[in-house]
Amino acid sequence: MAGSPEHYAAHATEHTRFTQTENVPAAPASGEDAPGTSRSAPPLRAEFLNLPPRAGKKAQALSEALERPNINPELAHYAQRVLATVTHSQPTREISNLDAKNLAILVRTYNAKYPGLNLGYAKSPAEFRATLAATHEPSWRSISILDSKGSHRIAIDVRTHDDGRKSLLVMETAQALKRGKNNEPLILNGYQEFISDLNDEFGDSASMAIIDVAAQKSKIGCQQFCLDFTLHAFHKSNFFDDLHQRLHDYGQCFADGDRAEHINGMEYIQGVEILPAIFYKHAESRASIDRVLEKQPDIAGTDVSTNRYGAAETLHERVRAFGIKRDARPYSMSIEASRIRKIREAIESDPGP
Repeated sequence: MAGSPEHYAAHATEHTRFTQTENVPAAPASGEDAPGTSRSAPPLRAEFLNLPPRAGKKAQALSEALERPNINPELAHYAQRVLATVTHSQPTREISNLDAKNLAILVRTYNAKYPGLNLGYAKSPAEFRATLAATHEPSWRSISILDSKGSHRIAIDVRTHDDGRKSLLVMETAQALKRGKNNEPLILNGYQEFISDLNDEFGDSASMAIIDVAAQKSKIGCQQFCLDFTLHAFHKSNFFDDLHQRLHDYGQCFADGDRAEHINGMEYIQGVEILPAIFYKHAESRASIDRVLEKQPDIAGTDVSTNRYGAAETLHERVRAFGIKRDARPYSMSIEASRIRKIREAIESDPGP
């Protein structure tokens, strides 16, 4: 299930199932309404009034973008269904399927916007491995299906080193590693096969570590988080370069117990302890932000706004600005607003049919 990392395997034997309850500055998202912007805007249409104000503005801007001539019909349908859904519920299975169907257009849009991003996508682990073998770019990224029997996606940042060896930093939107009742390691289904197949095919010529970002709590939305993570990894490439070099030189980024755990030779890094604040801009729960700031108190005041013309915005301010309550559950819909903004970006950039 896309964005529904519910299936975990207890290390080696047991299968357990439970539900998930700087250096290169980021370019501004053109047209994004930043905190504190004073430009005049038409009043929100009635259908968007139940959304947080800034999310409502993004939805209205996408609705207005649909009035453009010669829009790609698939993008138009995607936008219409997202707008129809966001007014009353979290993303549905239909939205997840539309995310997947339109991924190629979004990838094309952001590769054009950010030269050097070198973002691709893979519809299966085997397709990703084929791309890994054939690609010799020094730096590139991919959004890949984790498990050939599922639809959960992962973000992968790749480096090709001078000796031809490759290093992979996999960003898991939720958690690849959890602990069971008896403190036994529980590995998200799909990872053991992904790791094993990579080792079988590449051996010592490729090294890999997994970063548990733990920003996603909902069942739908892994692809949207992955797209954001690949963009952040690109904009924070110096930070990632250092991790890749350690992985290449030492086979790991951190010693066991120092912000990471090592199980069966694989390194699982706690993203909340190392990642720049921008990776948690769209975190869906206040608890996730609290955990990040507990581990990295020095980033509490970091500006995560990507609009250079707007006021600064911290992680706590972001989660408040996009807070909404649905089905008696409060959460931040920032990632839903990000989906809306990216669809609009694609519509405004796409030449149409």
